[in-house]
Amino acid sequence: MDYSELDRMIDALQACVEDDAPQKGYWKGLWSLVGDVKAGFKGVRYPRLEDRQAAWQRLNELIDQARERSAREKEEREKRQRAWQEKVERSERARGSLESKLGGTRPVTDLERMIASVVLGPLTLLENALRSVMGLEQLDEVHEDLKNCSAAMKEAWAFFGESKDVMLPADRHAAYEALNKAQDRLNDAWARWKEAKNRFHEERRRQWQERQENRRARIEANIEKLEGKLDKAENALEKAKAHLSKLESDYESAWSDKFKERCQEWMDEEESRIRDIEESIDRMRGWLEEERSKLN
Repeated sequence: MDYSELDRMIDALQACVEDDAPQKGYWKGLWSLVGDVKAGFKGVRYPRLEDRQAAWQRLNELIDQARERSAREKEEREKRQRAWQEKVERSERARGSLESKLGGTRPVTDLERMIASVVLGPLTLLENALRSVMGLEQLDEVHEDLKNCSAAMKEAWAFFGESKDVMLPADRHAAYEALNKAQDRLNDAWARWKEAKNRFHEERRRQWQERQENRRARIEANIEKLEGKLDKAENALEKAKAHLSKLESDYESAWSDKFKERCQEWMDEEESRIRDIEESIDRMRGWLEEERSKLN
């Protein structure tokens, strides 16, 4: 190696130090290059002593710049780590508040089981009751159980809505999934209750007069139309939830803070869309309930 090649290595080191968009492995490559340059000085002769001294001084200045940059980046990393830790603690406090709200009904080590227990606890008795329904009195008892479950479900969703913004994605996703599973089981229980009730009234419906049958046909047409709309909305909801799950996965695997921020914005938008769809579904279910109630 001659001195001109060594000067080119120092030029390369300067470009590396001044790189404003470093890639993975940046620091390892930089310090490796520093070592190579230092080693080069041992076997290279410059035309003049002052040229060698200038090159050596330039190298040391670049090393100082690199160390200053490294110190700044370390400070920024520590700042981000502190901010993340604060976010973790806020998420844990929100999760703890949810556990406290549910009181003695929850196992404290499992958020999903905790939520499910308060919402689905009565359903074991409910399922047994549905199998042994003999008359309207039993149906009414089951209906009361279902209303209590629905009230607990509504309260759990309300608390989640109030606290989800301070939860980390993993905690928020776990809570959201647990609540959705609970909601699905509750909806299924309602459907089975309605089926049992419909069986109970089947004989009476066959005795309706022609005027009542015509009215029933109009109601069923409305129900079919609403159910078609409801099916489309539920399909849209399923796709939105799948998209949200993908975004949350992208967020967890992203190494760029900027991309994480974009993912968070997209997740917030998708969650808002999900809420809108769910509100629309609730309204349609309300209309369906109203229409179906006319058949009783």
